[in-house]
Amino acid sequence: MKIVVKLSGTSLVSYASRLDEMAAQLPSKVASALNEGGERTRTIVRKALWTQMNTKAYGPIVEATGSKSASAGSLAYQIFAQGRGLPITDFPTTYARSKAAQLRWDPRKHYLLQGRDEHGRFSAIPDQDYGAGVTSTPWAVVHAFARSFVRNGVPLAMRGAGSKRTRRLYGPNPGKELPKGESLASFEASVRGIVEPIISKRLLNLLP
Repeated sequence: MKIVVKLSGTSLVSYASRLDEMAAQLPSKVASALNEGGERTRTIVRKALWTQMNTKAYGPIVEATGSKSASAGSLAYQIFAQGRGLPITDFPTTYARSKAAQLRWDPRKHYLLQGRDEHGRFSAIPDQDYGAGVTSTPWAVVHAFARSFVRNGVPLAMRGAGSKRTRRLYGPNPGKELPKGESLASFEASVRGIVEPIISKRLLNLLP
């Protein structure tokens, strides 16, 4: 006794036609799967970057990051970050309570720390450790900014010990932080655990 499976020419043509249909649908199905998985991954990566950078709020991370969807002609879902370092006020930041610490490096006010001699001339600023005027915790690590102070509510720092120029204070750059640390690890885990299974499911649904 034997069992024989026989395909007619009509059956082969039908299967060939179905395979052609699958091939035509494949790019769009994969692109759709990439976008579904990519959007879920983007949220996970953003939250990991939020923790990694230690910003006070989630909003600055969302504003600094974005994505580019996949298409049938470009099977790649991109997550990116752009811009410069975030303002230090986006991170947990404290200002020195000591008036002297705030005055020491402010080029407009440090004269208030100087005495005058008998001829009315300013004496040197007392040589002592005044401490940092501004302290912040990007990456959840305490950082005291050298030569820093606050003017009109804006944290600033002198560019150098002998300079009269000031600069605004910034924390980490999302673009540099995105491809490393917790954000990179969460991306890689999401590709394996979310994106790949979605693609596999879509491809299986194409089978006759």
